[in-house]
Amino acid sequence: MQNRKVIIIGAGIGGFVTALELRKKYGDAIRIKMYEQRKGIEHIGGALGIWPNGSKVLLNLPCAKQIEKLDAKHRYEIWGNMKGEVLRVVDRKEFEKMNGYPSMIICRSELLKILMETWGEHNIVFNKKVTGLQHHEKKTEIFFEDGSSDIADLVIDASGIYSKIRQAIFPDCELSYTGYISLVGIFRTPDTPHKNVIYGQNQLFLIFPISGERYMIYATRRIEQGYLKQYLQTRDEQINAFRGTSNEANEVLDALQESLNDPELAQHYHCAEVNDMRVMPPSYHHKRVAFVGDAIRAIGPTLGFNANLTAEDAKVLVDCLYSEDDIDKALRQYSSYRINATKPFITLEENRRNFIVYAKPKDYLEFEDKVKNSLPYEFLQPFFAAMRTASYFQPVSLAAKIKKVSEICASGNEAYVNSEPQQDFIMSKL
Repeated sequence: MQNRKVIIIGAGIGGFVTALELRKKYGDAIRIKMYEQRKGIEHIGGALGIWPNGSKVLLNLPCAKQIEKLDAKHRYEIWGNMKGEVLRVVDRKEFEKMNGYPSMIICRSELLKILMETWGEHNIVFNKKVTGLQHHEKKTEIFFEDGSSDIADLVIDASGIYSKIRQAIFPDCELSYTGYISLVGIFRTPDTPHKNVIYGQNQLFLIFPISGERYMIYATRRIEQGYLKQYLQTRDEQINAFRGTSNEANEVLDALQESLNDPELAQHYHCAEVNDMRVMPPSYHHKRVAFVGDAIRAIGPTLGFNANLTAEDAKVLVDCLYSEDDIDKALRQYSSYRINATKPFITLEENRRNFIVYAKPKDYLEFEDKVKNSLPYEFLQPFFAAMRTASYFQPVSLAAKIKKVSEICASGNEAYVNSEPQQDFIMSKL
């Protein structure tokens, strides 16, 4: 990659992490040009769950200390139901045992601000909307809405779920409505919410503290396509659509509604239909175009995988390019690694989507019973397994990774069961 030119499309998490990883590996030995279709970086969006695989990437960037300060360091997750009952308490420190890195919950816009400042806002060309591309021998040319174009040895598309480049290269991989809408916000309240996860039939609430004495909310509910746009046009109508039998969830919605009077908090509010892909692209690259994040893998956000997998995409892509000077060979390796590593996450998110949309009362009661009565962390085994397969450290076969994961998880469960029963202690204090 020495003396080559790279174009990055998209000034988001994927674009910034890719650019910073390239700079870390190559310094000034390559030329990097970043384009963004917006007029500037908007301070919008809610909070992100950063799991150990994602924090392993972010906390090895030059701005690691600043990123770490964004985390409220919330240790115990309390899961409950709409009746107010506690189903389970999860010690987030257990996740850290997977690779030594923490799980964090941070404000998305504040993470973007840190990444942008580290990369340099002057290194971004704003207001450049991609309209098409053309492949040349060993190069790719990108065309913009203003009539200009640029050409590079490699184009990295990190432009997100509505990527024009993906639509041109993989037209069969269309977005589909998941069957549910999401409510996103950041709020303040003098009363600490009792539950962090509240389950209900065809509904879910996530409520976690973030830095600055604030809280984030991410909520979902099943609803017919088009209903939101036609009948829930105001913020009050949207928030009220999520109200139900849970007094705790309703109190959080009250706090969110009150916080919308604060312009700084109001800019984080968002309510929309959620889309994903039912058919995933067959490759993470095409000729001299590589994809990272939602630009190639649009999955639902309920398990918080997206930002983490995006950060890993960027890290793995740059590692492949650095270890193999032949760009085409490096891109083939990158596609192979990421297709295999992300499959378990895609499956887990698909299962969550189907549960939110299609679960009958009997299905939900069985789910609740499993959460409540399974051995500590037995319920989370598929999650642990997926997290282990995503590790970018040793690109061994997926089967070998899963076998190793099973052994680690089994021993981890036994150690936890035989240790001091922290979970019972916390349950007794509620």
